[in-house]
Amino acid sequence: MQLKSIRLQLLAMLIPMALGLGFSLGACQDSSGDSGQGGDTAEDDAEQPRDVSEDDVGAADTASGDGVNPQDAMAPDGTADTTEDTSGPCDTFGCACNENVDCLNGLCVDSVDGRVCTDTCITECPSDDFLCIPIALGGSDPFNACVPKFPNLCKPCRENADCRNTLRAGQASLCVPASDPREGSFCAAECDAGGTCPSGFVCGDVTLAGGGTSKQCLPDDGMCECRPAWSNLGLVTDCTTENAFGACGGTRTCGIDGLTTCGPAVPAAETCNRGDDDCNGSTDDIPAVTCDITNGFGTCAGQTGCDETGAEICEGSAPAAEACNGLDDNCSGAPDEGTCDDSLICTDNVCGGANRACTNPIKADSCLIDGQCYAENAVNPAFPCQRCVSAVSKTSWTGADDAGPSCYIEGECWPAGAGKPNEPCLRCRPTLSTTTWQPSDPNVVTPCNDGLSCTKNDRCNGAQCAGEAYTCDDGLSCTDNTCVGDGTCQYPTRGGTCLIRGACHNDGARESNATCNVCTASASQTRWSPAAAGTQCNDANSCTADDSCNGDSFSCAGEAFSCDDQLTCTADSCNANGTCSNTLSAGFCLINNRCYANGAANPDNPCLVCNGAVPGGWSLAPAHR
Repeated sequence: MQLKSIRLQLLAMLIPMALGLGFSLGACQDSSGDSGQGGDTAEDDAEQPRDVSEDDVGAADTASGDGVNPQDAMAPDGTADTTEDTSGPCDTFGCACNENVDCLNGLCVDSVDGRVCTDTCITECPSDDFLCIPIALGGSDPFNACVPKFPNLCKPCRENADCRNTLRAGQASLCVPASDPREGSFCAAECDAGGTCPSGFVCGDVTLAGGGTSKQCLPDDGMCECRPAWSNLGLVTDCTTENAFGACGGTRTCGIDGLTTCGPAVPAAETCNRGDDDCNGSTDDIPAVTCDITNGFGTCAGQTGCDETGAEICEGSAPAAEACNGLDDNCSGAPDEGTCDDSLICTDNVCGGANRACTNPIKADSCLIDGQCYAENAVNPAFPCQRCVSAVSKTSWTGADDAGPSCYIEGECWPAGAGKPNEPCLRCRPTLSTTTWQPSDPNVVTPCNDGLSCTKNDRCNGAQCAGEAYTCDDGLSCTDNTCVGDGTCQYPTRGGTCLIRGACHNDGARESNATCNVCTASASQTRWSPAAAGTQCNDANSCTADDSCNGDSFSCAGEAFSCDDQLTCTADSCNANGTCSNTLSAGFCLINNRCYANGAANPDNPCLVCNGAVPGGWSLAPAHR
């Protein structure tokens, strides 16, 4: 205990010296002397101070070099000596520990080989595997301590969070697949300056999920092994067992014998056993193979399958006696064969219907007249102006006898009122002539086409065709106004433009700078298309920055950030421009990044107090003004 007290006293003297701090413990000064205000300052280091809890590192009891020779703390092979000292708190740099009280210096930190005792430092550490950086304990002033450079290197992992180095917040530690990704993923770590990595590791490029690369320390052989110190940490990584039958997902765990094999499932050929042998997500999905189902009526084809008990069966319909039902009951290749045949080529022989009887409907495009079959448009041998028109009648002739008198002009039959081809205002008018075309009846509205696209309601006026003039104009700059010719208009959208919800937009125009809607005429001229990935937008969330479109949909999203400065006396809020506001609350002072209530005394100089009117520094207590 006496040695412990001496080391604590030495630490109290060395920490301010190591950090370059200046502090006065003199009596209160009057207004003619020093103001009493002043904060501790420290030179910028290679690492920014990291505020940590005792889970990360214990409170420092000593400074580096206070009676301990760093070389005495190293094993013969140059690594940190982790031999546990059972006689009391360990005073050897690098010895094993479980918590801060196990170390004489009160500093127990995580390393790649378990938790070890470390020490405070000024600029250097006794081992190249440690880095002298500033840390802070529980919000205290920062002090320099030796922390392992790569405490999680090669640990099995599932995500980047498993690899985070809590003592080096600026170090990017990624969860990286092994050289064979099926073997799992392991923690890498950002290379030190100059691409430096521990022995057995090389500094290589790792592709990031959002694009770009990161320099990470990777094992030379692309694979990591478990260390003995990890056997009780429950470290797990995802893996895949793959063979000719498929791939099964599993896990590997660090144990006393190293990494377990990937398990538990191994792909196998699918069999009828009510299980998913090949890990494809389906049970008993054996390959379908053609099989025969045979009985006294014939043979029908089936397919192999599994029943509910897991036995292999031939599934399908069994042969049955042929019935008048339109089905191929005996699997002979033809339904209802040998029945209902009336020997006519223009009828279908159908066995079935509502009464399960034979019917012989006349085929499409055919006529059955007086017991004789005729093809569509066949002429009545007895009268040339009659023919088979199945859409009118399948059992009688269609022609002049059905539509009234007709015309026979230029060797063709024309029903009354029929127009001359390409000249609709000349028509068959049997009352005037049965052998020549006549002008249309002025008392009958006869539609025609005068050949002009901007006229409508075209009608015959005797032998002439004329229509009413009209124009087309929709008032939109991105459409062509076209008269169709039937009294209607068309307004096709011009190339390189969009017409969306009645408004014109040029190709590439966005609905607004806040959305991801863009006119892409090649994709759609009537709907918004998604803007290209990376296009700036506004997701209306003040706590995101660099909002951009994702390119696959119309969504806009930004990178979330937090404005929590970890101070209880400030009000934290996100600004819409990606910045933060941390406003000091009324009745508080923020001095040296610590909160003090109005009237609170300086813990190191009771003659100085927090004055809310001067929130940035100490003020003289009322009795000394």
